[in-house]
Formats: sequence, structure tokens, C-alpha cells
Amino acid sequence: MNSKFPFVYCLTSFVLALVVGCVSEPECAIHGNAPAEKAVYADYKAAMQAIWSLRGKDKDAAAAAADQAAALAKTPDEKSEALFRKGDLYWNNRGDARQEKFGLEALQVEGISARRRAVSVCDLLKKYYAVKGKQGLADAEKLVGETLARADFTDKFSIVQVTVAIANLEFDHFQVEKAEKRLADLEKIEGVYLHDVVRARAVRLDAGLADEPHGVDPGVVGGLP
Repeated sequence: MNSKFPFVYCLTSFVLALVVGCVSEPECAIHGNAPAEKAVYADYKAAMQAIWSLRGKDKDAAAAAADQAAALAKTPDEKSEALFRKGDLYWNNRGDARQEKFGLEALQVEGISARRRAVSVCDLLKKYYAVKGKQGLADAEKLVGETLARADFTDKFSIVQVTVAIANLEFDHFQVEKAEKRLADLEKIEGVYLHDVVRARAVRLDAGLADEPHGVDPGVVGGLP
């Protein structure tokens, strides 16, 4: 019997270790290795920069940084841009509904400038509605109609940008007459010149403001004043 004692002792110790391990693991989850707290940013600029540094590593953390940036914003344009950046985190070539959700929230911020509004509208047209087929075109035309009808949307170049953006989408859907009429109607607006239309059509939002780090003036699209 005595010769078997070491084996029995070892077996008992092993079972006890398993039991202790099973008990202690959930306790560690509760008391020990708690989830890391969300980062807290000192100011708007720091939060906006964090979006760029985190977007390719941790989308949830980048979105949280965007929420903080919106809360820390001191102007309507800053808050709108933070929400715009949050929506852009979800861009893909199939069209993620979260991009539209936060993109539209960016447009709902009261008091934003016409140029800030134009950037968001054009980005939604180019990146989201463009991949949504006929329904995307209908939604884009509705958004543009509402935008152009706003009493505070009077900046000439912003009007040109938005009109050219929807005309380009209509061209893509073979709505040629409709698109050409939009562009022709621009010539009737006092203060709008052919140069403005050409410049707006040359702007590529995907290579311009939509992909610039924070610090670019939201009124400057693709580096153009």
C-alpha cells in the first residue's frame, strides 16, 4: 500500500490543480485582467490624429476617438468633420450602411459651412451612393436636391461641386440629358464661371480632403481653395 502512496498523492495533486485553475481563471477575468480603458484625448486635434493612427489597426478605437473629437469640437465644422471621419472608417466598395449613417449625421450638425457640407455630400455620392445602383442614384439626387435648396447653401464653388458630383453620377447611370442640363444650368448662376466647373470636375475627393489627415481646412477640397 505504501508503494502506491506517491502515485495516489500525485494524482490527487493534479486533480486539485485542475480544480483551482478552473476557479481562479474566471476570478482573474473579473478581478485581475480587466479590459483596458478607452483612451482619453486632451483636445480635438489629438482625437482627430488618433483616428488616422488607429483606423488601420483598431476600427472600434478609431470610432471612439471620432466620438471624442465630436464632443471636444469647438465649432460646428469641427464636429461635422469628426462625424464625417467616423463614417469614412466604414468605407468599402460594397457600401457599408454605417458610412451613410455617420455621413448624414455630419450633415445634420447645425451651423456648418457650405464648404464643409459640400465635402460630405460629394463624398457620400462618390463613395457610398455610387455603388448602390438605381436606389443609390435616387437617394443621391434627393440629398443633392435638399442641399441645393438650403437657404444657407450659397457658396458658389460649393454649389458647383455638388452639382458636378451628382451630374457625374447621372452620367455613370446613362442619364445624359439630365446631367447635361444640370451642368448647363450652372452657367445661369451669377458668379459661376466655366473655370469653376472645370476645376470642380478635376477634383478627386478620394485623393483629396477625404484622405488628408486632420489639419487640412475643411473648406479646401483636394488642396484647392
